[in-house]
Amino acid sequence: MAAATAAVAVAADATGTRPLSSTDTQVYRTRGVVAEVLRDAVFRVKTEEGHEVMAKASGRMRRGRKIRILPGDTVDVEVSLYDPTKGRIVWRYR
Repeated sequence: MAAATAAVAVAADATGTRPLSSTDTQVYRTRGVVAEVLRDAVFRVKTEEGHEVMAKASGRMRRGRKIRILPGDTVDVEVSLYDPTKGRIVWRYR
């Protein structure tokens, strides 16, 4: 019986009808400029609102290695509502 429910769960994910996870509503997305590159792939980003956020590159950006993030780059950052000083870089503009 467990195998049948697992197959249904996989089929629901494949169709794109998966409900949004709780983490999707716990962040907000803003644009900023990379001010400084720190060690361990951490970046200090100055947002449009004037806040400074310590941000890491998202998993796809780290995995590809073709996307370089340098000081002065404009990026989109997902900032946590629980700790507005931490975030994740999800997009780098050219």
